[in-house]
Amino acid sequence: MECRLYGELTKPAVMLVGTWDPLIPNYFSLIEKANEYCEASGYELLLIMLDPMPADFLNNKQSPIYDCTSARVKLLNQQFTGAVCTVAMGPEDTAAGVHGFLPKISSQFGLAELWLRRGQTLGSGPQNSVRDINDLCRDLNIVFKILDTDATLAGTANIVRFNLQNGHVSLASELVGHSPLWERQLHANIPIGWKAGYYQYFPARYSAGNDVEVGKAGGVLEVFHNEDGHAVFNWPDNNIELITISEIISG
Repeated sequence: MECRLYGELTKPAVMLVGTWDPLIPNYFSLIEKANEYCEASGYELLLIMLDPMPADFLNNKQSPIYDCTSARVKLLNQQFTGAVCTVAMGPEDTAAGVHGFLPKISSQFGLAELWLRRGQTLGSGPQNSVRDINDLCRDLNIVFKILDTDATLAGTANIVRFNLQNGHVSLASELVGHSPLWERQLHANIPIGWKAGYYQYFPARYSAGNDVEVGKAGGVLEVFHNEDGHAVFNWPDNNIELITISEIISG
């Protein structure tokens, strides 16, 4: 399991866990609530970003990715005082579930509390139940809380992924609130998980706050299946550092 911290933690942390993709508005509401609690309680917020999605290892599939990892980190870091930690879990880490994940994270950061959304787990199988998580948190001296979050939250994220799998980027963007953001990646066959086809892209740049300025002159980006059957693309122009992707042109 590899961890990379973006930001700084100087106080005990309240931890939220997720892939944070797609970054739908309800996620930002949850983060705002957690950040206000931390400021009032003398804590800092730690967002764990599981990347890639652990379910892909468990189910041997490829999930659609809305924003690339680095773009998600930037968007999240603008929302609160604390840090984002990306966690890359291999198949063995995923199989170990909460009993492999939580002690390792706890040993690296001063965790005060763990918040999970109702119905959220930290692994599959009988050893990753809410009771197991509660018992492990007690052993690690971590307060465990289950949040009464909006029941439609997971459903909205799944609808976004469904739209990407079918090439309906504009429908997905309406739910997320911004067009998909991807930062320059120099390696070939960048995983994206969308419907294969040709998409319009536009150069963009970050501005103040959460705003992204999008250029007018764009180009065409091809999503295709590699030899493993995964939907991937190659970076269209190495002179461009950030792009947004719009509706499929053909596919």
